[in-house]
Amino acid sequence: MTAQMLEQVTNLWAFTYTDILAVVMSAVAISVSIVVFFFTRPIEKKQHQLAILQTLYQALNSKDMRDARIHISDAYWACYPDGIEKAATKDKMIYAEGTPTKEQIRKLTGAFDAAGVLVVNRIVEPKLFFDLYGGMVVRTWKMVQEDVDNDRKYNKELCRWFIKLNEMALEYYKTQELEPPAIFKRQQPPSQQ
Repeated sequence: MTAQMLEQVTNLWAFTYTDILAVVMSAVAISVSIVVFFFTRPIEKKQHQLAILQTLYQALNSKDMRDARIHISDAYWACYPDGIEKAATKDKMIYAEGTPTKEQIRKLTGAFDAAGVLVVNRIVEPKLFFDLYGGMVVRTWKMVQEDVDNDRKYNKELCRWFIKLNEMALEYYKTQELEPPAIFKRQQPPSQQ
């Protein structure tokens, strides 16, 4: 090996303080980026959950959904004036396809089925959802259960997420040591009484 070649090899391994400082600063920057990522990730996840919950709120509280709940409630109380628990005969809340009540049932069960996917898979925090909508889930399920159970004879997948959502809501009330909400009779405005 010639002296010139030896000098070139030595220069390849020679680092200046600037080179070492650049490597150290790069390592620190990468480390800080990793820490910031893992620190902010839970915050971003919560923000995402809240955005989805806000969308659910807007959907479940829309005029269309309120009208559907009113329609189904009125149909329920027309079938069971004293409530289903006191009824001598059951299966009065089963409707044929194409009827207005069936359309309203489908609208509501579809919305709660979609909400069920989000809650069961924890895309939306279950406790937060049930704090807001647990009562609505349980009451709606009680009113539409006969119709849904009848339809599930022909399509087992129908409303499976809504069913799971209702089970989770009932469990939520049990863990909170609260009675699940009962279906209440809607008060008619004085002008309609």
